[in-house]
Amino acid sequence: MLAMHVAVAACVLGLSLCTGAESGCDLDGPDMVKSMVHDWLDLTNSGSEGYKYFIQPPVPALIRFTFFGVSNHEEVIAGLEKPFLIEKGPYVYREERFKEDLHWNTSKFLEFGQYKIYTFVPEKSCEGCTEDDQVRILNMPLAQQIAKFADLGGMTGRGGILAIEKMLTDGVDELFPLATVGDFLFRGINTGAAGWMMTAGLTKDRLPPMFRPENGFAFFNGKQESSENECYQVETSAESWDRHTMITKWGRDLDSLSEDLSTAKTCSWTGKYCQAWWPYADANGNIGEPSTCNEICGTDGTQFPPFINKHSQEDLWIFSTLPCRSVALKYMADVTIEGVPGLAWKIPSDAANINKTRNVCACKELSDLVSNGDPCVKTNEADQGTLDISNCSITSCYDGLQDITMCQGAPTLLSYPHFYLADVQQAHFDGLSPDSSLHRTYLIVEPVSGLTLRHHARNQFNVPVFNSADLPTAVTTLANIATVPAFPVLWVDEGSDETCH
Repeated sequence: MLAMHVAVAACVLGLSLCTGAESGCDLDGPDMVKSMVHDWLDLTNSGSEGYKYFIQPPVPALIRFTFFGVSNHEEVIAGLEKPFLIEKGPYVYREERFKEDLHWNTSKFLEFGQYKIYTFVPEKSCEGCTEDDQVRILNMPLAQQIAKFADLGGMTGRGGILAIEKMLTDGVDELFPLATVGDFLFRGINTGAAGWMMTAGLTKDRLPPMFRPENGFAFFNGKQESSENECYQVETSAESWDRHTMITKWGRDLDSLSEDLSTAKTCSWTGKYCQAWWPYADANGNIGEPSTCNEICGTDGTQFPPFINKHSQEDLWIFSTLPCRSVALKYMADVTIEGVPGLAWKIPSDAANINKTRNVCACKELSDLVSNGDPCVKTNEADQGTLDISNCSITSCYDGLQDITMCQGAPTLLSYPHFYLADVQQAHFDGLSPDSSLHRTYLIVEPVSGLTLRHHARNQFNVPVFNSADLPTAVTTLANIATVPAFPVLWVDEGSDETCH
């Protein structure tokens, strides 16, 4: 299906596709090629195929959730063994996208809310798997709350930890409970720790947006048929095709659209205690609008400006609310998907390293060193995008992990699945098998139209786990468990493997 939508672009290059697009390809030259592609993609013409594709892509993406079950949870709590992680999944959902609440801000800009509908697809999921399956995983909301109390410290932190200790010893919940897949992802959990946090005085006003009053905690709460945190303004190419579908503004809703993320905040489920996404200075000492973490660059990844040139375009940029920032992809290789030529792009292997200048604002410890002019931080003459921090002692940030706590509203670290490219973290666990072919993020773009033929955005969600000695007060239940900076809960693969038939 999607290949049919790039058939015009491929056709003008004289290609023969399995879609039968070889007919009607008698063109007069490069100007005619550009004219046809531009007419096809024109967002200012509601009758164009490009407009229809942009508003509602004809082929839904798939989103795959794979859980990390802990097979030896009792031994882990007792401090006898490392966690042995066993994948359970994938649980696959169809992700249908459509844009609504359209508003034209002159012919140059289109504003809209991006909505998504998620539907479970059992035939594409693991064999025999259903939404009612149970998986024994780390108690994500409970572990996040423990981490919040650990960071808070003081009397409030101690009081919160003691309350959690009583809840664990009384059997109200477990650190590694059995969770029902559908409840954890969408339907909601309002019993055990989640139910307690919704009513406890210490927590009820400070819970992240993954909590909702109607259903408690759910990993994808607020994302079903909603445009919350997914409102955009894009350029339409009315003045420049080089800016076609580029995101120029983002907002939590259409009334809060902004040209950068300096005003982006995540508030608790009650709307209180809001926190800026990226409050730390970047490598140039900037915190607000010029900060590298606060820049909005690129498109949403489903398409790019047409006529991509792998030789002159160093990066393809994507802005995503999952890592809460813009990321750059580098050209990887020329590929062909059933006769359709494409360019493969990937996120560089060192993109999540803390010594990259673009990541300084994502690590408070390094940001403070840079801001204070600490001599342990040195510039790298051979690579201006990388710092030499080999003489710095940094204990709270890690290569291959991105701390997205502020934009998630709860302690969360993002990595690639199985800690691919985060080698140090792998030593804390058994059962991991990082594999670049399965766990990297990449996309394949048809270069003439700029449409994405195939993409996989793969991210693992991790939560800190603390031993009692690292908490504001002693906790019997956590007296023997090992402290780890990032304990995997699940990984998510959003994308498609579209081919033409």
